Amino acid sequence: ITLPDERLARQRQTESLLAMCRSCGECLQASILTLQSCAKSAGCSAAEQRRIEQSVAGLKHVRDLLTGKLPFDPATMQQQIVDARALANSAVSQQQAASAVTPTPAADQETEMTPVPAQRPVFTFAADDYNNDY
Repeated sequence: ITLPDERLARQRQTESLLAMCRSCGECLQASILTLQSCAKSAGCSAAEQRRIEQSVAGLKHVRDLLTGKLPFDPATMQQQIVDARALANSAVSQQQAASAVTPTPAADQETEMTPVPAQRPVFTFAADDYNNDY
């Protein structure tokens, strides 16, 4: 592979990744709007409404990162992951308490939100996907 060919391949890969990020951002936006609409009509308790609002805020942050509206900062993102896990675990704990089930996890036991490694799918996009403004 010559240098120009390698550069062209990297440029295509970058454009494909940008298109994927924008597409993911659009999907997140649709999900955010759906969640907000459902939360308003569901008659949730104040605590549940607060958790929903925090979750939606986290989704909006990810959407803005994917669409390039916010710069990526690994330290900030790591804190967001910690906050999201804590929020999810508190919701699970409250659901279990409401069901009269009290979990007693061992100190070394993984939490419900521990990520499971998965294969990443390969996405291909039409050439004009990455030219749209979002």
